[in-house]
Amino acid sequence: MALVPAPSQRGATRARGHDPTLRLTRAAGRRLGVAVAPLLAVARVADQGELDRRGRLSNLTRSMWVRPGPGRRMRRALRRPDGAAAGWLVVCDDVLTTGATAREAQRALTDAGWGVLGIATVAATRLRATDSG
Repeated sequence: MALVPAPSQRGATRARGHDPTLRLTRAAGRRLGVAVAPLLAVARVADQGELDRRGRLSNLTRSMWVRPGPGRRMRRALRRPDGAAAGWLVVCDDVLTTGATAREAQRALTDAGWGVLGIATVAATRLRATDSG
């Protein structure tokens, strides 16, 4: 099993000077004694801050993919002694707002042949009445 951080856009990471989700995921991986696999990349999408649930889902649809090099290396690293793949992953994100990021990360990983065991977040927000769509 490995932890996969939800990807941040390069511009956001550059502006912050770090990637908070990657840092949190690495800390969790050390604590749990499991691998951390930054497998996902994300296209440029609109800022999610002002979007409702439907807007966030639409904004992120098919925006993520598994990076080829890290994906191949992780498949080799997660092989069991009998040679079978042991590729179960847990997607990690800092905040779960509508679930759009987690859902898109899961889609990208499963499309690439990975099994997603679950989603882990540090915090979650309540859906606003206007987010129900």
